[in-house]
Amino acid sequence: MEDIPIHLLVPSLIRRIRLAKQYSQEDLANLSGLDRTYISGVERGVRNVTLKSLSTILKALELDAEQFAIELIMEKRLYYKSKKYP
Repeated sequence: MEDIPIHLLVPSLIRRIRLAKQYSQEDLANLSGLDRTYISGVERGVRNVTLKSLSTILKALELDAEQFAIELIMEKRLYYKSKKYP
C-alpha cells in the first residue's frame, strides 16, 4: 500500500473540520485573519499552506497541534477506506 503524502491530506482535513464546526470559508477567514480566497485555495489543494498559516488556521478552528495530528491520522484512515484499501 502506497503512503499518501501529507500535503494531500491537509486540505480535506481543514475543510472537514471547518464544516464540522459549521463555519463558512468566510467565517474561518474572519477568525484567522486570512483572506477567504486563501482559505479556499488551501482547501482545494492549490495553495501550499505555510506552517505559520496552518498554525493560524488551527487556532481559529480551536485545535492544537496534537489534536490536529490525531485528526490527520484519522483523515488518512478515511482516505484509505474510501480507496478500498485493507
